Amino acid sequence: MKYLFIMSTKAAGGKNLPDENKIQVAMAGEDYEIIYTTYAGQPFDIAKDQAAKYGPDIAIYACGGDGTINEVASALVGTDSYMGVLPCGTGNDFCRTVHDGKTVDQVLAEIKNAQKTKIDIIKMNDRYSINIGSIGFDAAAVYRVVNNVNNVRKYKGMSYLVGALQSLKNDRVFPLSYELDLVDGRKISGQGEYLLLTLANGSYYGGGFKPAPLADIRDGIIDLTLVETLSYLKVALLMMRYKKGRHLNMKCVSTYEVKSGKIKSLGQDTYLNYDGDVCKTREIDFEILPQAINFLM
Repeated sequence: MKYLFIMSTKAAGGKNLPDENKIQVAMAGEDYEIIYTTYAGQPFDIAKDQAAKYGPDIAIYACGGDGTINEVASALVGTDSYMGVLPCGTGNDFCRTVHDGKTVDQVLAEIKNAQKTKIDIIKMNDRYSINIGSIGFDAAAVYRVVNNVNNVRKYKGMSYLVGALQSLKNDRVFPLSYELDLVDGRKISGQGEYLLLTLANGSYYGGGFKPAPLADIRDGIIDLTLVETLSYLKVALLMMRYKKGRHLNMKCVSTYEVKSGKIKSLGQDTYLNYDGDVCKTREIDFEILPQAINFLM
């Protein structure tokens, strides 16, 4: 099998990328290649091309932040190539789920013995989310982070928290309606004013926040969390518990195990976060694609 390391120089300014000598040591005796990327869209194009060329005989490692991981995953959906990840970004949220906090060096040391498995991915309109998609307060916070490079550099791993605090003033009320197809076969719907809504495949986002502590990337289920609009004080209390995944029993929180559904903004276009990138949209059709990616853990 060939190993390809797609190394994003954009993620964390490239500061967290492993030294090539460490990769050489880890991959001794193996066929491997390193490609550095410098702009958005490049990891997707490279992964797509290499998957078509090598099929099941290549393992493509996304070495960067959640955006790089999203691009590689999106390229490999439905292919028979393998995907892996190294924690080389700022938040490294998806890597927290698959590598349980291991460092780049620790993952490299175990790479030849990585377990082959299949993982799910969420499709949202024409986009994919391998980790977590969200609407509302948290997506607005991510938007502020993505569009403020100075904050990312200044606050590093705390940049998401800073973005959340900056969103408190103007981004606490999002009127939404939803239609959900639950795992147990029921269909439910509702509408109201909400602080946020998350669609989780993985457990972590936003630099270590844990909105879906029960999520499993291999169970064919989207863990949906819906939080009602709250006062400033209650948002602060929520965030303290939300950070550690201890919010599921709060009265303002509803959770559902979902296979597919539709979400609609009842106001203006709303922020949609998908693995750390943000766009604006009015309606979102989403579904889980079970076992969509061959993965190395």
